[in-house]
Amino acid sequence: MSFFDFFKREAGLLQTSKRVEQQVDEFLSIVVEAGQVFREAFHVYVTAGPSTTFEAQFETINDLEHKGDDLRREIETELYAKTLIPDLRSDVLQLVENIDKVTNLYKSNLFRLSIQRPEIPKTLHSEYERLAEAAVECARCTDRNDTILLQGPHGRTRRCEASRRSSRRGPMKLALHC
Repeated sequence: MSFFDFFKREAGLLQTSKRVEQQVDEFLSIVVEAGQVFREAFHVYVTAGPSTTFEAQFETINDLEHKGDDLRREIETELYAKTLIPDLRSDVLQLVENIDKVTNLYKSNLFRLSIQRPEIPKTLHSEYERLAEAAVECARCTDRNDTILLQGPHGRTRRCEASRRSSRRGPMKLALHC
């Protein structure tokens, strides 16, 4: 039973349409796609510096961020038009708004690289790429957990967990398991 179905069936409190569910799915897909573009753009920047490929990927992130903002506003409008209990709609809206911040962070970080154009020493390339990968993986896990929260597990009970290990001699290692 999905999050929305629970409230429809059990309490009749959250009256939404399939449209809202589809919009939330599409919104989460945009966030995941933005993460993939961010990962690729960051890799391009680290290996080749500010290039036309990097700038094109920055524009793609910019477009995805605008598309996500538009969709977030559509979800908000739909929820306010179709939901009876304000607390329930505000919970869903707060979740969507907080997820939207992930795409905004991708965009702002690429913007900083585009404007500041820092030089990253070759000895640190792999570490920076691992850091970017960890950030994208965290966002992907958040997306997966939000999907389960909003739609119900449908047989998917996996959770994302982060573990870290550090040693006195080496850098901290971050492992994400989803």
